[in-house]
Amino acid sequence: MKPFTSSLKEQVQSRLDEAQKLINQLSADVTFHQNQLNDNILKLEELIFENERLNREKFFQIEEFLQQINEDIKTKLGNSDYVTSKQATLDYEVKNVKNIVCETEERCDKLDRALHQTMQNLSDLEAQMAMQQRIASVQNIRGHLIWRIKDYSKKLEESKQYDTILHSAMFSNKAFSYALRLDIFLNGKGTWKGRNVIACLNVLSGEYDPLLAWPCRLQAEIIIRDQSSNLAEAEDYIKTVNVRKKSDDFIQSNQYFHIPHRVITSRNYIRNDSLFIEVRVLK
Repeated sequence: MKPFTSSLKEQVQSRLDEAQKLINQLSADVTFHQNQLNDNILKLEELIFENERLNREKFFQIEEFLQQINEDIKTKLGNSDYVTSKQATLDYEVKNVKNIVCETEERCDKLDRALHQTMQNLSDLEAQMAMQQRIASVQNIRGHLIWRIKDYSKKLEESKQYDTILHSAMFSNKAFSYALRLDIFLNGKGTWKGRNVIACLNVLSGEYDPLLAWPCRLQAEIIIRDQSSNLAEAEDYIKTVNVRKKSDDFIQSNQYFHIPHRVITSRNYIRNDSLFIEVRVLK
């Protein structure tokens, strides 16, 4: 029995060493991408400032041109053909200015989206590194999670605009077992978008996967907690889900389930702009 225990400890230590190496590599990658992000932000700011400068110059030129036109009109008011020609030129210049303004607004919108996407990519890298750190030391090993989503309305708007995804803390169904995480799209996904919360209880790649039984089959309850001030009147929303994963690879299971927005906004599920979601692994 002791040789087996010693061998198991060596395997665990070896896995921990490998995880630490991966964490170090991810940390270096995050630093590299952070530097790239800073450079890109500076370039974007310079481009925006340059566009604003060019637009201001263009507006000043148009203003001077308009003043000149007005003076010419006053001195040559009797020549209707001349006035008509100048008016046509003025209309053309005004139209060009409007086009420039529209194009600038479109470019700024694209730059804003590109910046947000870059920030999202960096956030994903940081989350990946943090996930590897948590995999090496998952503390919640009871198969039970309570997740408080603060600033719900703000996060819902971000999900509508950018399709953001929220990740819960990692937990395990029991000691030295499967690594789990709840992922949520507050504004839905695909055909369910705009009307439902879409969620997935994911089985992630864990430290002890080589020692576990595969395929993985779990059953869990997803509970939306009723925050009624009178506990006797509280009615939680409960949904039972089945989680399956074929093997101990890095591919997430992505078995989505939905909860309608009309359910989330009913009763006292949202209170003080916070939503409580509870996960209980049954078996």
